[in-house]
Amino acid sequence: MAAISLAIKLGSSNTLIFKQGEGIVLAEPSMIAIQTNGKNKVVRAVGTRAKRILGRTDKVTEVVSPIFRGVIVDNELAEAMLKVFLSKIIPKSFKKPSVRAIVCVPIGLTASEAKNFEKICLNSGIGEVILVPSVICGAVGMSLPVLSASSNFVVNMGGGTTDLAVISSGNIISGISLGFGGLDLDTAIENFVATELKLLIGEDSSERIKFEIASLYKNDTSNTDIFGVDTITNQSRTDVIGSSDILELVEEHYNKIAIAIKNLMNTCSPEIVADIANEGVYICGGASQVAGIQQFLSNRLAIPVSVDESAGFIEVVGAGKLLSDSRTLKELLYYLN
Repeated sequence: MAAISLAIKLGSSNTLIFKQGEGIVLAEPSMIAIQTNGKNKVVRAVGTRAKRILGRTDKVTEVVSPIFRGVIVDNELAEAMLKVFLSKIIPKSFKKPSVRAIVCVPIGLTASEAKNFEKICLNSGIGEVILVPSVICGAVGMSLPVLSASSNFVVNMGGGTTDLAVISSGNIISGISLGFGGLDLDTAIENFVATELKLLIGEDSSERIKFEIASLYKNDTSNTDIFGVDTITNQSRTDVIGSSDILELVEEHYNKIAIAIKNLMNTCSPEIVADIANEGVYICGGASQVAGIQQFLSNRLAIPVSVDESAGFIEVVGAGKLLSDSRTLKELLYYLN
Protein backbone atom coordinates (compact mmCIF):
# COMPACT_ATOMS: atom_id res chain seq x y z
CA MET A 1 0.00 0.00 0.00
CA ALA A 2 1.45 3.36 -1.07
CA ALA A 3 2.08 5.92 1.66
CA ILE A 4 0.13 9.17 1.92
CA SER A 5 2.10 12.33 2.63
CA LEU A 6 0.32 15.41 3.95
CA ALA A 7 1.12 18.97 4.95
CA ILE A 8 -1.23 20.31 7.63
CA LYS A 9 -1.84 23.77 9.01
CA LEU A 10 -3.98 23.72 12.16
CA GLY A 11 -4.63 27.43 12.55
CA SER A 12 -6.74 29.49 14.93
CA SER A 13 -8.94 30.52 11.99
CA ASN A 14 -8.60 27.77 9.40
CA THR A 15 -7.26 24.28 8.86
CA LEU A 16 -5.50 23.60 5.57
CA ILE A 17 -4.36 20.22 4.27
CA PHE A 18 -2.04 19.64 1.31
CA LYS A 19 -1.81 16.14 -0.17
CA GLN A 20 1.33 15.19 -2.05
CA GLY A 21 0.54 14.72 -5.73
CA GLU A 22 -2.79 16.57 -5.48
CA GLY A 23 -2.17 19.95 -3.83
CA ILE A 24 -4.52 21.59 -1.33
CA VAL A 25 -7.38 19.18 -0.68
CA LEU A 26 -9.02 20.80 2.33
CA ALA A 27 -9.50 24.37 3.54
CA GLU A 28 -12.09 24.77 6.29
CA PRO A 29 -12.61 26.86 9.44
CA SER A 30 -11.02 25.44 12.59
CA MET A 31 -14.41 25.14 14.26
CA ILE A 32 -16.44 22.39 15.85
CA ALA A 33 -20.05 22.43 17.05
CA ILE A 34 -20.62 20.45 20.27
CA GLN A 35 -23.98 19.49 21.75
CA THR A 36 -23.89 18.80 25.49
CA ASN A 37 -26.30 16.21 26.89
CA GLY A 38 -25.62 15.88 30.60
CA LYS A 39 -22.01 14.72 30.88
CA ASN A 40 -21.87 13.64 27.24
CA LYS A 41 -20.64 15.77 24.36
CA VAL A 42 -21.77 15.02 20.81
CA VAL A 43 -20.14 16.48 17.70
CA ARG A 44 -22.83 18.13 15.60
CA ALA A 45 -20.73 19.73 12.90
CA VAL A 46 -17.12 20.45 11.97
CA GLY A 47 -15.39 23.03 9.79
CA THR A 48 -17.53 24.87 7.24
CA ARG A 49 -20.73 23.27 8.54
CA ALA A 50 -19.91 24.37 12.09
CA LYS A 51 -19.22 27.94 10.99
CA ARG A 52 -22.58 28.11 9.19
CA ILE A 53 -24.42 27.58 12.46
CA LEU A 54 -22.25 30.00 14.48
CA GLY A 55 -24.65 32.25 16.40
CA ARG A 56 -27.62 30.11 15.31
CA THR A 57 -27.51 27.29 17.85
CA ASP A 58 -29.75 26.19 20.71
CA LYS A 59 -28.78 26.49 24.39
CA VAL A 60 -27.08 23.08 24.53
CA THR A 61 -24.96 23.54 21.40
CA GLU A 62 -21.77 25.58 21.24
CA VAL A 63 -19.51 26.38 18.30
CA VAL A 64 -15.88 26.70 19.37
CA SER A 65 -12.35 26.64 18.02
CA PRO A 66 -10.08 24.16 19.81
CA ILE A 67 -7.08 26.25 18.73
CA PHE A 68 -6.44 29.69 20.23
CA ARG A 69 -3.45 31.98 19.66
CA GLY A 70 -1.93 29.25 17.52
CA VAL A 71 -1.90 26.58 20.24
CA ILE A 72 -4.26 23.72 21.01
CA VAL A 73 -6.46 24.59 24.00
CA ASP A 74 -8.73 21.54 23.87
CA ASN A 75 -7.03 18.31 22.83
CA GLU A 76 -10.24 16.29 22.74
CA LEU A 77 -12.05 18.67 20.42
CA ALA A 78 -8.97 19.30 18.26
CA GLU A 79 -8.60 15.57 17.78
CA ALA A 80 -12.29 15.13 16.94
CA MET A 81 -12.07 17.97 14.42
CA LEU A 82 -8.92 16.65 12.74
CA LYS A 83 -10.34 13.12 12.51
CA VAL A 84 -13.33 14.45 10.55
CA PHE A 85 -11.07 16.46 8.23
CA LEU A 86 -8.78 13.49 7.60
CA SER A 87 -11.75 11.19 6.92
CA LYS A 88 -12.57 13.40 3.93
CA ILE A 89 -9.22 12.87 2.23
CA ILE A 90 -7.84 9.53 3.43
CA PRO A 91 -9.51 6.25 2.41
CA LYS A 92 -10.62 4.11 5.34
CA SER A 93 -8.47 1.25 4.01
CA PHE A 94 -5.26 3.16 4.84
CA LYS A 95 -3.58 2.16 8.05
CA LYS A 96 -1.83 4.56 10.42
CA PRO A 97 1.81 3.73 9.49
CA SER A 98 1.02 4.59 5.85
CA VAL A 99 0.32 8.26 6.61
CA ARG A 100 2.93 10.91 7.41
CA ALA A 101 2.49 14.65 7.83
CA ILE A 102 4.46 17.84 8.11
CA VAL A 103 2.56 20.08 10.51
CA CYS A 104 3.03 23.87 10.40
CA VAL A 105 3.26 25.34 13.91
CA PRO A 106 3.93 28.79 15.44
CA ILE A 107 7.41 29.65 16.67
CA GLY A 108 8.08 29.71 20.39
CA LEU A 109 5.96 26.69 21.34
CA THR A 110 6.68 25.14 24.71
CA ALA A 111 7.58 21.45 24.80
CA SER A 112 4.08 20.56 26.02
CA GLU A 113 2.39 22.69 23.35
CA ALA A 114 4.47 21.03 20.63
CA LYS A 115 3.67 17.62 22.13
CA ASN A 116 -0.06 18.42 21.91
CA PHE A 117 0.18 18.95 18.15
CA GLU A 118 2.06 15.68 17.75
CA LYS A 119 -0.33 13.79 20.04
CA ILE A 120 -3.58 14.80 18.35
CA CYS A 121 -2.12 14.02 14.93
CA LEU A 122 -0.97 10.57 16.02
CA ASN A 123 -4.33 9.88 17.71
CA SER A 124 -6.12 10.98 14.54
CA GLY A 125 -4.47 8.28 12.45
CA ILE A 126 -1.21 9.82 11.27
CA GLY A 127 1.78 7.50 11.63
CA GLU A 128 4.64 10.01 11.41
CA VAL A 129 4.42 13.65 12.50
CA ILE A 130 7.05 16.29 11.67
CA LEU A 131 6.64 19.74 13.21
CA VAL A 132 8.07 22.66 11.21
CA PRO A 133 7.63 26.37 12.07
CA SER A 134 5.07 28.10 9.86
CA VAL A 135 7.51 30.92 9.05
CA ILE A 136 9.97 28.37 7.63
CA CYS A 137 7.21 26.74 5.59
CA GLY A 138 6.08 30.15 4.38
CA ALA A 139 9.65 30.99 3.33
CA VAL A 140 9.91 27.72 1.40
CA GLY A 141 6.54 28.40 -0.21
CA MET A 142 7.78 31.82 -1.34
CA SER A 143 10.90 30.13 -2.78
CA LEU A 144 13.28 31.94 -0.42
CA PRO A 145 16.77 30.39 0.00
CA VAL A 146 16.22 29.10 3.53
CA LEU A 147 19.49 27.13 3.58
CA SER A 148 21.56 30.09 2.41
CA ALA A 149 23.80 32.00 4.82
CA SER A 150 22.13 35.20 3.66
CA SER A 151 19.37 36.32 6.05
CA ASN A 152 15.67 36.58 5.19
CA PHE A 153 13.08 38.35 7.35
CA VAL A 154 9.69 36.61 7.17
CA VAL A 155 6.44 37.75 8.81
CA ASN A 156 3.57 35.28 8.95
CA MET A 157 0.28 37.05 9.75
CA GLY A 158 -2.16 34.41 10.94
CA GLY A 159 -5.55 34.52 12.58
CA GLY A 160 -4.42 34.00 16.17
CA THR A 161 -0.75 34.97 16.05
CA THR A 162 1.74 37.00 14.03
CA ASP A 163 5.14 35.33 13.75
CA LEU A 164 8.32 37.27 12.94
CA ALA A 165 11.55 35.46 12.12
CA VAL A 166 14.99 36.10 10.71
CA ILE A 167 15.99 32.93 8.83
CA SER A 168 19.58 32.02 7.90
CA SER A 169 21.29 28.70 7.11
CA GLY A 170 18.10 26.76 7.77
CA ASN A 171 17.62 28.15 11.24
CA ILE A 172 15.63 30.88 12.96
CA ILE A 173 18.36 33.29 14.08
CA SER A 174 15.92 35.58 15.86
CA GLY A 175 12.17 35.45 16.15
CA ILE A 176 9.06 36.27 18.13
CA SER A 177 5.42 35.24 18.11
CA LEU A 178 3.13 38.20 18.76
CA GLY A 179 0.00 37.46 20.76
CA PHE A 180 -2.43 38.84 18.22
CA GLY A 181 -3.58 38.23 14.65
CA GLY A 182 -6.37 38.75 12.17
CA LEU A 183 -9.03 37.58 14.61
CA ASP A 184 -8.18 40.53 16.85
CA LEU A 185 -8.91 42.89 13.97
CA ASP A 186 -12.30 41.17 13.58
CA THR A 187 -13.00 41.83 17.26
CA ALA A 188 -11.93 45.47 16.93
CA ILE A 189 -14.33 45.93 14.01
CA GLU A 190 -17.14 44.25 15.95
CA ASN A 191 -16.55 46.57 18.93
CA PHE A 192 -16.37 49.65 16.68
CA VAL A 193 -19.70 48.82 15.06
CA ALA A 194 -21.32 48.34 18.50
CA THR A 195 -19.89 51.59 19.89
CA GLU A 196 -20.09 53.94 16.92
CA LEU A 197 -22.97 52.55 14.85
CA LYS A 198 -24.92 51.15 17.80
CA LEU A 199 -25.25 47.77 16.08
CA LEU A 200 -24.55 44.32 17.48
CA ILE A 201 -23.04 42.02 14.86
CA GLY A 202 -21.46 38.56 15.03
CA GLU A 203 -18.03 37.15 14.25
CA ASP A 204 -19.09 36.22 10.73
CA SER A 205 -20.15 39.78 9.94
CA SER A 206 -17.03 41.43 11.35
CA GLU A 207 -14.84 39.02 9.36
CA ARG A 208 -16.79 39.82 6.19
CA ILE A 209 -16.33 43.56 6.78
CA LYS A 210 -12.58 43.02 7.16
CA PHE A 211 -12.29 41.05 3.93
CA GLU A 212 -14.50 43.43 1.94
CA ILE A 213 -13.40 46.92 3.01
CA ALA A 214 -10.46 46.89 5.46
CA SER A 215 -7.81 49.05 3.82
CA LEU A 216 -4.67 50.98 4.65
CA TYR A 217 -5.24 53.45 1.83
CA LYS A 218 -6.41 56.76 3.29
CA ASN A 219 -8.44 57.58 0.17
CA ASP A 220 -10.22 54.22 -0.08
CA THR A 221 -13.96 54.82 -0.59
CA SER A 222 -15.10 51.19 -0.36
CA ASN A 223 -18.18 50.47 1.73
CA THR A 224 -20.49 47.60 2.55
CA ASP A 225 -23.92 47.02 4.07
CA ILE A 226 -24.15 45.53 7.55
CA PHE A 227 -27.07 43.93 9.32
CA GLY A 228 -27.42 43.66 13.07
CA VAL A 229 -29.41 44.40 16.18
CA ASP A 230 -29.77 48.02 17.35
CA THR A 231 -28.22 48.38 20.81
CA ILE A 232 -30.86 50.92 21.88
CA THR A 233 -34.13 49.67 20.35
CA ASN A 234 -33.16 45.98 20.27
CA GLN A 235 -34.65 45.88 16.77
CA SER A 236 -32.89 44.57 13.67
CA ARG A 237 -31.70 47.14 11.14
CA THR A 238 -29.14 47.72 8.41
CA ASP A 239 -26.44 50.35 8.07
CA VAL A 240 -23.47 51.16 5.85
CA ILE A 241 -19.83 51.12 6.93
CA GLY A 242 -16.92 52.43 4.89
CA SER A 243 -13.18 51.84 4.75
CA SER A 244 -12.55 55.31 6.16
CA ASP A 245 -14.68 54.46 9.21
CA ILE A 246 -12.36 51.67 10.30
CA LEU A 247 -9.08 53.09 8.93
CA GLU A 248 -7.80 54.13 12.36
CA LEU A 249 -8.21 50.71 13.94
CA VAL A 250 -6.79 48.94 10.87
CA GLU A 251 -3.75 51.24 10.97
CA GLU A 252 -3.35 50.60 14.70
CA HIS A 253 -3.33 46.84 14.14
CA TYR A 254 -0.66 46.87 11.43
CA ASN A 255 1.40 49.62 13.03
CA LYS A 256 1.95 47.32 16.02
CA ILE A 257 3.42 44.77 13.61
CA ALA A 258 5.64 47.42 12.02
CA ILE A 259 6.96 48.38 15.46
CA ALA A 260 7.64 44.73 16.29
CA ILE A 261 9.57 44.30 13.02
CA LYS A 262 11.74 47.32 13.86
CA ASN A 263 12.35 46.04 17.39
CA LEU A 264 13.40 42.60 16.13
CA MET A 265 15.75 44.16 13.57
CA ASN A 266 17.34 46.17 16.37
CA THR A 267 18.42 42.90 18.02
CA CYS A 268 20.23 41.69 14.89
CA SER A 269 23.90 42.04 13.99
CA PRO A 270 24.98 44.66 11.43
CA GLU A 271 25.55 41.90 8.85
CA ILE A 272 22.01 40.59 9.23
CA VAL A 273 20.54 44.10 9.14
CA ALA A 274 22.45 44.71 5.91
CA ASP A 275 20.92 41.54 4.40
CA ILE A 276 17.43 42.61 5.43
CA ALA A 277 17.91 46.16 4.12
CA ASN A 278 18.97 44.66 0.78
CA GLU A 279 16.36 41.90 0.50
CA GLY A 280 13.52 43.52 2.44
CA VAL A 281 10.79 41.90 4.50
CA TYR A 282 8.63 39.07 3.19
CA ILE A 283 5.00 39.01 4.34
CA CYS A 284 2.62 36.05 4.17
CA GLY A 285 -0.46 34.69 5.93
CA GLY A 286 -4.19 35.25 5.69
CA ALA A 287 -4.14 38.51 7.68
CA SER A 288 -1.70 40.04 5.18
CA GLN A 289 -4.36 40.38 2.49
CA VAL A 290 -5.58 43.85 3.51
CA ALA A 291 -5.39 46.50 0.79
CA GLY A 292 -2.39 48.83 0.96
CA ILE A 293 -0.31 46.75 3.35
CA GLN A 294 2.83 46.73 1.20
CA GLN A 295 2.97 50.51 0.91
CA PHE A 296 2.02 51.00 4.57
CA LEU A 297 4.78 48.77 5.93
CA SER A 298 7.38 49.90 3.40
CA ASN A 299 6.81 53.54 4.37
CA ARG A 300 7.17 52.77 8.07
CA LEU A 301 10.16 50.46 7.76
CA ALA A 302 11.98 52.36 4.98
CA ILE A 303 12.97 49.06 3.34
CA PRO A 304 11.38 46.95 0.57
CA VAL A 305 8.36 44.84 1.49
CA SER A 306 7.07 41.88 -0.54
CA VAL A 307 3.59 40.49 0.15
CA ASP A 308 2.57 36.99 -0.88
CA GLU A 309 -0.88 36.98 -2.48
CA SER A 310 -1.91 33.37 -1.92
CA ALA A 311 -4.47 34.30 0.76
CA GLY A 312 -2.82 32.37 3.56
CA PHE A 313 -2.11 29.14 1.66
CA ILE A 314 1.64 29.65 1.20
CA GLU A 315 2.68 27.96 4.47
CA VAL A 316 0.98 24.68 3.69
CA VAL A 317 2.17 24.90 0.08
CA GLY A 318 5.71 25.35 1.38
CA ALA A 319 5.31 22.37 3.69
CA GLY A 320 4.00 20.48 0.66
CA LYS A 321 7.21 21.32 -1.21
CA LEU A 322 9.22 19.87 1.67
CA LEU A 323 7.35 16.58 1.30
CA SER A 324 9.02 16.23 -2.09
CA ASP A 325 12.42 17.60 -1.06
CA SER A 326 13.82 15.23 1.54
CA ARG A 327 17.30 16.80 1.43
CA THR A 328 16.07 20.29 2.33
CA LEU A 329 13.71 18.87 4.97
CA LYS A 330 16.52 16.83 6.53
CA GLU A 331 18.82 19.86 6.70
CA LEU A 332 16.10 22.08 8.14
CA LEU A 333 15.28 19.56 10.86
CA TYR A 334 18.97 19.24 11.69
CA TYR A 335 19.35 23.00 12.22
CA LEU A 336 15.95 23.51 13.88
CA ASN A 337 16.49 20.73 16.39
